[in-house]
Amino acid sequence: MILLMSFFVPESYRLFSVYMELHVRPGPISFDMVTDAAFSMAALIKSLFTAENILNPFFWLFLVLAACISTHIALSKEDLKGAAAGVTTLFLLLLLFNIFGAVFGLDSHEVMSTIAGYHAYTLVFSSLAVLFSCMTFGMCFLLCVLKKGMGSR
Repeated sequence: MILLMSFFVPESYRLFSVYMELHVRPGPISFDMVTDAAFSMAALIKSLFTAENILNPFFWLFLVLAACISTHIALSKEDLKGAAAGVTTLFLLLLLFNIFGAVFGLDSHEVMSTIAGYHAYTLVFSSLAVLFSCMTFGMCFLLCVLKKGMGSR
Protein backbone atom coordinates (compact mmCIF):
# COMPACT_ATOMS: atom_id res chain seq x y z
CA MET A 1 0.00 0.00 0.00
CA ILE A 2 2.92 2.32 0.67
CA LEU A 3 4.25 1.75 -2.85
CA LEU A 4 0.80 2.19 -4.35
CA MET A 5 0.39 5.49 -2.56
CA SER A 6 3.82 6.72 -3.65
CA PHE A 7 3.01 5.91 -7.30
CA PHE A 8 -0.67 6.86 -7.57
CA VAL A 9 -0.95 9.80 -5.16
CA PRO A 10 2.65 11.00 -4.79
CA GLU A 11 1.77 14.44 -3.41
CA SER A 12 -0.24 12.87 -0.57
CA TYR A 13 2.64 10.49 0.11
CA ARG A 14 5.10 13.39 0.18
CA LEU A 15 2.95 15.40 2.58
CA PHE A 16 2.56 12.39 4.84
CA SER A 17 6.30 11.66 4.76
CA VAL A 18 7.11 15.26 5.69
CA TYR A 19 4.61 15.06 8.56
CA MET A 20 6.18 11.83 9.81
CA GLU A 21 9.71 13.28 9.67
CA LEU A 22 8.69 16.42 11.54
CA HIS A 23 6.35 15.03 14.17
CA VAL A 24 7.09 11.38 14.90
CA ARG A 25 10.06 10.77 17.14
CA PRO A 26 10.98 7.33 18.40
CA GLY A 27 11.22 6.88 22.11
CA PRO A 28 9.93 4.82 24.98
CA ILE A 29 6.36 3.58 24.85
CA SER A 30 4.20 6.34 26.27
CA PHE A 31 0.95 8.20 25.83
CA ASP A 32 2.79 10.64 23.53
CA MET A 33 3.73 7.76 21.24
CA VAL A 34 0.08 6.70 20.98
CA THR A 35 -1.08 10.26 20.28
CA ASP A 36 1.69 10.68 17.68
CA ALA A 37 0.45 7.53 15.92
CA ALA A 38 -3.15 8.79 16.02
CA PHE A 39 -2.17 12.21 14.67
CA SER A 40 -0.06 10.53 11.96
CA MET A 41 -3.07 8.47 10.91
CA ALA A 42 -5.18 11.65 10.83
CA ALA A 43 -2.49 13.39 8.74
CA LEU A 44 -2.47 10.46 6.31
CA ILE A 45 -6.25 10.56 5.92
CA LYS A 46 -6.18 14.35 5.56
CA SER A 47 -3.50 14.14 2.86
CA LEU A 48 -5.43 11.46 0.97
CA PHE A 49 -8.97 12.76 1.01
CA THR A 50 -8.49 16.16 -0.58
CA ALA A 51 -10.54 17.86 -3.29
CA GLU A 52 -7.60 17.53 -5.67
CA ASN A 53 -7.36 13.77 -5.07
CA ILE A 54 -11.12 13.23 -5.37
CA LEU A 55 -10.86 14.54 -8.95
CA ASN A 56 -7.77 12.43 -9.71
CA PRO A 57 -8.54 9.04 -11.33
CA PHE A 58 -5.28 7.65 -9.93
CA PHE A 59 -6.58 8.34 -6.43
CA TRP A 60 -9.62 6.18 -7.13
CA LEU A 61 -7.40 3.44 -8.53
CA PHE A 62 -5.26 3.64 -5.39
CA LEU A 63 -8.38 3.53 -3.22
CA VAL A 64 -9.76 0.44 -4.95
CA LEU A 65 -6.44 -1.40 -4.93
CA ALA A 66 -5.72 -0.47 -1.30
CA ALA A 67 -9.21 -1.60 -0.27
CA CYS A 68 -8.74 -4.89 -2.15
CA ILE A 69 -5.39 -5.49 -0.49
CA SER A 70 -6.53 -4.55 2.99
CA THR A 71 -9.73 -6.61 2.90
CA HIS A 72 -7.83 -9.71 1.85
CA ILE A 73 -5.22 -9.62 4.58
CA ALA A 74 -5.78 -12.74 6.62
CA LEU A 75 -3.16 -14.49 8.71
CA SER A 76 -3.12 -18.26 8.89
CA LYS A 77 -1.82 -20.30 11.82
CA GLU A 78 1.38 -20.88 9.85
CA ASP A 79 1.77 -17.12 9.34
CA LEU A 80 1.44 -16.55 13.08
CA LYS A 81 3.96 -19.32 13.83
CA GLY A 82 6.38 -17.78 11.33
CA ALA A 83 5.84 -14.35 12.85
CA ALA A 84 6.58 -15.72 16.33
CA ALA A 85 9.84 -17.19 15.09
CA GLY A 86 10.65 -13.92 13.30
CA VAL A 87 9.94 -11.81 16.38
CA THR A 88 12.17 -14.07 18.47
CA THR A 89 14.96 -13.85 15.90
CA LEU A 90 14.58 -10.08 15.60
CA PHE A 91 14.65 -9.69 19.38
CA LEU A 92 17.83 -11.76 19.64
CA LEU A 93 19.51 -9.84 16.80
CA LEU A 94 18.66 -6.49 18.40
CA LEU A 95 19.82 -7.75 21.78
CA LEU A 96 23.14 -8.89 20.31
CA PHE A 97 23.48 -5.61 18.43
CA ASN A 98 22.97 -3.63 21.65
CA ILE A 99 25.37 -5.86 23.61
CA PHE A 100 27.96 -5.46 20.84
CA GLY A 101 27.43 -1.68 20.94
CA ALA A 102 27.77 -1.58 24.73
CA VAL A 103 30.94 -3.71 24.76
CA PHE A 104 32.68 -1.71 22.02
CA GLY A 105 31.31 1.68 23.08
CA LEU A 106 29.23 2.21 19.95
CA ASP A 107 26.08 4.33 20.07
CA SER A 108 23.25 2.15 18.78
CA HIS A 109 20.59 4.80 19.39
CA GLU A 110 20.73 6.15 15.83
CA VAL A 111 20.21 2.71 14.29
CA MET A 112 17.38 1.94 16.70
CA SER A 113 15.76 5.30 15.93
CA THR A 114 15.89 4.56 12.21
CA ILE A 115 14.31 1.15 12.73
CA ALA A 116 11.62 2.71 14.94
CA GLY A 117 10.90 5.27 12.22
CA TYR A 118 10.21 2.50 9.73
CA HIS A 119 7.95 0.84 12.26
CA ALA A 120 6.00 4.08 12.61
CA TYR A 121 5.29 4.04 8.86
CA THR A 122 4.22 0.42 9.08
CA LEU A 123 1.93 1.12 12.03
CA VAL A 124 0.19 4.00 10.28
CA PHE A 125 -0.25 2.13 7.01
CA SER A 126 -1.55 -0.90 8.91
CA SER A 127 -4.07 1.42 10.53
CA LEU A 128 -5.02 2.61 7.05
CA ALA A 129 -5.58 -1.02 6.03
CA VAL A 130 -7.90 -1.45 9.03
CA LEU A 131 -9.76 1.73 8.03
CA PHE A 132 -10.25 0.48 4.47
CA SER A 133 -11.41 -2.89 5.77
CA CYS A 134 -13.94 -1.17 8.05
CA MET A 135 -15.16 0.99 5.15
CA THR A 136 -15.59 -2.09 2.97
CA PHE A 137 -17.43 -3.89 5.77
CA GLY A 138 -19.69 -0.87 6.28
CA MET A 139 -20.55 -0.68 2.59
CA CYS A 140 -21.25 -4.42 2.42
CA PHE A 141 -23.38 -4.24 5.56
CA LEU A 142 -25.35 -1.30 4.16
CA LEU A 143 -25.93 -3.12 0.87
CA CYS A 144 -27.05 -6.23 2.74
CA VAL A 145 -29.52 -4.23 4.84
CA LEU A 146 -30.85 -2.45 1.75
CA LYS A 147 -31.23 -5.71 -0.14
CA LYS A 148 -33.00 -7.33 2.80
CA GLY A 149 -35.27 -4.28 3.15
CA MET A 150 -36.17 -4.36 -0.55
CA GLY A 151 -36.83 -8.10 -0.46
CA SER A 152 -39.45 -7.78 2.29
CA ARG A 153 -41.60 -5.40 0.20
